[in-house]
Amino acid sequence: MAFVAGRAARTAGTRKAIDSLLVLPFSNASGDPESEYLSEGIAESLINVLSQLPNLRVIPRTTALRFKGREGDPQSAARELNVRAVLTGKVLHRGDSLVVQTDLVDVLNDAQLWGGKYNRQMADIFAVQDDIANEISEKLRLQLGVKKKKQLTKHYTQNTEAHKLYLRGCYYWNKLEPEALRKSIKCFEEAIKVDPGYALPYTGLSNAQRFLGFFSVLPPRQAFGAAKAAARKALEIDHTLAEAHSSMGAASEYCDWDLSGAEREHKRTIEPNPKYAMAHRRYAFHLLYRERYDEAIAEGKRSCDLEPFSVSSTYLAWVLHHARRYDEAIEECQRAIELEPNFWTSHAILGLAYEQKGQFSEAIAELPKALSLSGGLAIVLGMLGHLYGMSGRRDDAQAILTKLHELSK
Repeated sequence: MAFVAGRAARTAGTRKAIDSLLVLPFSNASGDPESEYLSEGIAESLINVLSQLPNLRVIPRTTALRFKGREGDPQSAARELNVRAVLTGKVLHRGDSLVVQTDLVDVLNDAQLWGGKYNRQMADIFAVQDDIANEISEKLRLQLGVKKKKQLTKHYTQNTEAHKLYLRGCYYWNKLEPEALRKSIKCFEEAIKVDPGYALPYTGLSNAQRFLGFFSVLPPRQAFGAAKAAARKALEIDHTLAEAHSSMGAASEYCDWDLSGAEREHKRTIEPNPKYAMAHRRYAFHLLYRERYDEAIAEGKRSCDLEPFSVSSTYLAWVLHHARRYDEAIEECQRAIELEPNFWTSHAILGLAYEQKGQFSEAIAELPKALSLSGGLAIVLGMLGHLYGMSGRRDDAQAILTKLHELSK
């Protein structure tokens, strides 16, 4: 069935183009947790597409997620983030049926710009996303050229099943937990089987493998090698894909320490889309590895500017920690913990910064918390063992060292 209904906007107080947008996480009206990936995935897809448009500031997914469950109060979310317009949505998924309800509100003028209800089959998911993106660009009065209009409806696969599997993989990957990462890998691999020419699942596979190696869940050489191979395949399929260049840059550093090649990839990611916050974050880490601390901090701050109200402060803290600016690192970690108290990385970096300042009691309060929240990751266990050694708790440090030797087998 085609587009069912559209409601005309009330007269706005100005004809000036709206330059900022918050896409709130779409609510899952199905009541089935297994459909959560779809409601989040449709919203994330719209964010990714719209964020590439010129003269439009789109709040990133990580920040928008903080307002999940507040769809009924878009005005307060808009005020907190200083945006002009808010898009809300509901997704009902039952079998092959897909119903998507969306509303676009001009918060400044307290006016509904547009609302629509789509009653389609799952096979029409791409058409639904295209229609919503086109309606938004029109109602925000964005003046787009032919190239940008085509960009709004660019698809990397025509296979609905492959796309669903990719969205499910992203849903698990975003949790950044070992078991969820394994689930994401399975989804990405299944998407690739369904459509071997679909580049995006290869980038997801690369990112998930890299984190499993970084967390020491898999042998690093194995994980990083697989991450680089997946990123290379994504680039073979589509050399213009920003996500593929970003994944290749990160994988090159971890796999074979190809720093000059990695920097080229990071720049290829940022230049066409300077609003891609994760690209700035990864480039900040790259600069950190090369001890170019001032540049790394600038990139880290750029990522935070693009993702306010997110845990980006944690990653900036990691850069500041290595630059030996421990007080600033502590401030950034505390800011991140206020936003997300259960993000283990914030507690880990906070503990490391306290350790470097010789504040061992404060550090010991943070690192065991990080270990518990991470599910006992080896990397955090090593941090805690080092802290015990530095603080004179030799027996505790030795016990952890013994455990790490066992895990390494």
